[in-house]
Amino acid sequence: MLHVVCDQPGHMPNGAVIVAVLSAAGAANNARGIELRHGGSAATPLHWALCSDVVSVLDALIDHGADIEVPGAVITNRPAMPDAVV
Repeated sequence: MLHVVCDQPGHMPNGAVIVAVLSAAGAANNARGIELRHGGSAATPLHWALCSDVVSVLDALIDHGADIEVPGAVITNRPAMPDAVV
């Protein structure tokens, strides 16, 4: 469910609140999604949120334990930040 909140175009109403609720309910903040459009990368919700450029959702993910060092970015297969720069 976190991937859905973080997906592009990033206009999920109350996205940060939804991240907090899902996290409190036990959602895995570092869960790997399967992106079939880009060769099957294993991007986390944080990777998707960076692509959507919604700072409040990014903050909520990090506040609730998302690991910024997990590889799996769509473009670089590296952690989320280098992919966001690309």
